[in-house]
Amino acid sequence: MAVAPAWEALDRAGLVYAVEEPAGAAATGVGGAGAAGGGVAPAAAGATIVLRGVATDPERLAALARVAAPARRLLVPEPLRFLYLGRHHVGQRWWVTGLDGEHEPATFGDALHAVEQFADGACEQWGAAPLLIGHGQGGELALALALLLGDRVGGVAAIDAALPRVPGWELPAPALAGLPVLLLPGAQPPRELERTRRALLAAGARLTEAPPSADAAPLGPALDPQLAGWLS
Repeated sequence: MAVAPAWEALDRAGLVYAVEEPAGAAATGVGGAGAAGGGVAPAAAGATIVLRGVATDPERLAALARVAAPARRLLVPEPLRFLYLGRHHVGQRWWVTGLDGEHEPATFGDALHAVEQFADGACEQWGAAPLLIGHGQGGELALALALLLGDRVGGVAAIDAALPRVPGWELPAPALAGLPVLLLPGAQPPRELERTRRALLAAGARLTEAPPSADAAPLGPALDPQLAGWLS
């Protein structure tokens, strides 16, 4: 993606991000915290925020986001934290997890706040609530933000994810008023999927569920038709 000016509303989140316009529109490139310049984006149907996880193929996740909402521009923020194996940088993640898989509350809170600010910036920039499409940790963030932001989000697709469990953090309980939510689970335990389902339905989400699939973790081709038909 070509480099282009960043936008103040998005930059408030402090995230490095890429912007990709829908087919037929000019590319607007890469932005990020502290980037210089102004610029006005061309009119379109709002934005889709693409939230990747630790082991996500970002190009494949972006392709699925285009399948779900081809008329929307894609905003692709970088996860906040680097992941190291010894001294070698091997990836990125949104928050730290312990050896037992437990979410570290402070870093989870940092990620939640940053993406909340980013979503609000996207809504301010283009005047439409953004879609959130996430995979792995990104899917957990998307589900948490659906409950946190309510009508400030236009829809959520969570792939290979369930609502996160974070010590000391209670799930918000807003009225989602028919917010479209798509669950495409992978290897999550049935109890976690049921907990996620109950929380979303209790909040009033318009929930579309798929059975657990081996295609969810690797973002396989079986996901394309499920995302293509979701919003329609």
